[in-house]
Amino acid sequence: MRHQIDYYKVLQVHSDASQDVIDAAYRCLSKMYHPDLNKSHGASEKMISVNLAYEILRDVQKRREYNRDYLSTHKSQINVRPHYEEKSPKKDDPIEAAGRAMDLFFRYTVNEDWENSYSMLTSIDQSNVTKEEFIEWKKWVTKIYKLGNYKITYFKSHKNGEYSGQKFNNVLQFGISLTELQLNISRINNDNVQKYAIFEGNQWKICLGYTDLKPAIRKFKYLAHALPKVDESKFFMDAVTKIDPLTGLFSSSGFMERAEVELFRSRRYGNPLSLGVIKVEAVKADTDAFSENQTDACVSYVSQVINERIRKTDIIGRWDETALVVLFTETNVNKALKVLDMLLDLAMENEYLSYRLYLAVESLPCDNLEQTIKDTLGKASLKEDYSKEGYDEYVASVKFKETKLGKYNAADILSFNRRRKNHF
Repeated sequence: MRHQIDYYKVLQVHSDASQDVIDAAYRCLSKMYHPDLNKSHGASEKMISVNLAYEILRDVQKRREYNRDYLSTHKSQINVRPHYEEKSPKKDDPIEAAGRAMDLFFRYTVNEDWENSYSMLTSIDQSNVTKEEFIEWKKWVTKIYKLGNYKITYFKSHKNGEYSGQKFNNVLQFGISLTELQLNISRINNDNVQKYAIFEGNQWKICLGYTDLKPAIRKFKYLAHALPKVDESKFFMDAVTKIDPLTGLFSSSGFMERAEVELFRSRRYGNPLSLGVIKVEAVKADTDAFSENQTDACVSYVSQVINERIRKTDIIGRWDETALVVLFTETNVNKALKVLDMLLDLAMENEYLSYRLYLAVESLPCDNLEQTIKDTLGKASLKEDYSKEGYDEYVASVKFKETKLGKYNAADILSFNRRRKNHF
């Protein structure tokens, strides 16, 4: 057995939890059990388990393998909810039976089992669309989109409903929440669509909703060929420039890219966000000759100490030759200052390197992150000042910024089946 631990239980989330929920759970548990913040017995072991669980569930491929290898074979041992949520199902309930058929259809779609997917379609659809056309359509679609998670919910029953000119005693309507990866722009989309099921013969069948797939085939074939060709050398250089070669942390450009994502999330949900800056000043000891590489050695050591102890959801980067920046997620400026001060206490415990540390903390979000970092670096004060009376004065002088969050637009909420048809 490859997986013996219920990682969902470790993070205290459900098996169909979205990535945002998993990230939030990890942040919350990190605050509770991080060994630098929680000195109780067992906190360190608990933090190791939390890190291991998050390492698996944060990665789409690892999570998919985990679900397949463990969850699917241990449903009786853990609380696993199926993709289909029925409303108080009864024995031989048509809603439950149709929901299972819909779930099977989407399972075939996720696994790209097109022949079995086609067999789930109604006889009307199979008379309008050949198996070859269906398979060709699906193959071109998967060059643009990859279906990930889905959730099926019963919506409505239509008595004596009509589909493609024929009447059926019962047509069941389901709402499908989809998560898909759009390959050409590497973006994850969440969408809501409607699907219908009808009882045909002695089993439930799925309505495709297309009478002719040829236009759709031409469309996705064109889009697949129109995908931008990847310049491998440029792709490699872009990746390299986002990592600092000395410390292995994000470079200034890499940090900015990741930080902008967290800033957007903070503005949207109103979560606290704090920026911490550290300046490292190498000094010549009485018995040592100052080396031109001493600054790099000091920056490398300090960055290693901090990087090993911050949460995985926090972001750290090297801003310039002597400065480091840390983005503390889900953390107000007061807590961020205490944590940063404690981390620098550990970083100063080095008997071979001589340096001074300067720090400052600023509350986010802000209008211009790059300028805010430069301004905060300009306000950085010697680390020793924070360990004395300067610490309380600094906390009292920090101006907390209030961020107004606008209400959701109707378009953000009422997006259910806006296009009527979809590529699944």
